[in-house]
Amino acid sequence: MSVAVLPHPPVTTTTPTGTEYLSWSRIRSFRDCPKLFYYRYIAKVPAERVPAALPFGGVFHQAIELVTEARLAGRGLPSLETLLAEYDRAWAESTSNGPPVAFAKGEDAKSLRETASRMLEAYREFSQSEKSEIIAIEHEARFAVAGVPIVARLDSVERRGEDLLVTDVKTSKSRYGETKILESVGQTVLYSHAAVELLRALGARRIVPRFVVVTKGKSPVVQVIEPPVGREDAQRVRELVADAHQAISAGAFPRNESWRCARCPFADKCLGKK
Repeated sequence: MSVAVLPHPPVTTTTPTGTEYLSWSRIRSFRDCPKLFYYRYIAKVPAERVPAALPFGGVFHQAIELVTEARLAGRGLPSLETLLAEYDRAWAESTSNGPPVAFAKGEDAKSLRETASRMLEAYREFSQSEKSEIIAIEHEARFAVAGVPIVARLDSVERRGEDLLVTDVKTSKSRYGETKILESVGQTVLYSHAAVELLRALGARRIVPRFVVVTKGKSPVVQVIEPPVGREDAQRVRELVADAHQAISAGAFPRNESWRCARCPFADKCLGKK
């Protein structure tokens, strides 16, 4: 669902490889392993397996969208039972026709559901204390950085006084530390770009990108992070986007063997196991 105040002009630039746009997740994928990027976005190779954390994160987002929808409509928040029902529906839909789900050691669908229940309750309680006004949810923006087409999908855009909050909800095994926050600054830069039109349309004065991190475990914690973004950060992101676009356009997709290979959905094909 998206509530846009102003239309976004189309961005028509494309890469010679056929990739129509970049996003923060695509850029991160390319940085982690160009070969994985090639299999997923260029060759569109079917995944051999999917780590459970991937569908879990997507399904969790679908469930908490009921909370943001209720806030947007001015309704009371849905019950935990309602959120779990949506989780169950989305999990079944996500995993029934896709590649096999690879669970971590000691993990299965039942234990993940129990984890989800605790996390959903924590997020619901957090949302009850929020004082901001929801302006848009699942808001998609298209723009260009360094001449490269970018697509960003914002979990929610909220008004808090004269500030426009750009919120991205994340699930994590543990709290974000300084290193993890620094790794994510590029995303805050791109998401700030994505909210510029809404800022102007609403007459807000400042864009405040933030992460709402919901941790897994016995006692989930909701961590709110508003990392400061400076001009140096914006310049680094422009260079990052330009470098990734140049390499993708040149067809440079070397394999980057690392610990990530154990969870890669294309490991068998890439490493010659089949």
